[in-house]
Amino acid sequence: MFAIPWPAVVPLLEDLPPWHGRIVVDAKAPASHFRLPGRYELGGLTSSQVVQASAAGERVVKAFCTLPASVLALPPATVAGRRVMFLSGDDEDARAAVGALIDDIGCYAAVDLGSLSTGSALQQPGGPLAGRDLRLAADGVGE
Repeated sequence: MFAIPWPAVVPLLEDLPPWHGRIVVDAKAPASHFRLPGRYELGGLTSSQVVQASAAGERVVKAFCTLPASVLALPPATVAGRRVMFLSGDDEDARAAVGALIDDIGCYAAVDLGSLSTGSALQQPGGPLAGRDLRLAADGVGE
């Protein structure tokens, strides 16, 4: 699980030894806080693409980063359904493993958004899914 302040990301990752195919769950956002508008210029990449490019041999899956802590502190499953937890990544097997982890937690509904370029852009600050608290109803129809 990777969740550190954005300015420390690239220097930290570049100093670590090779990851040898390990899965890194990227749970950070390139902003100082969800309530603040400031974002970092990433040269057209998503923050998770920057993470993947900075650490040799890792398989990055963006997850657990869309909702602020105040929402995550609430019960994730209610009569309205399970809270949606988005994920994205370029490695299909890594996405499947993180999706299974989310499902194994038992109270979140994993929703796979595809690649880092597309799915992470939807999740990170400024994206249409950032901060959206969505539920997947028990019958599979989202609310």
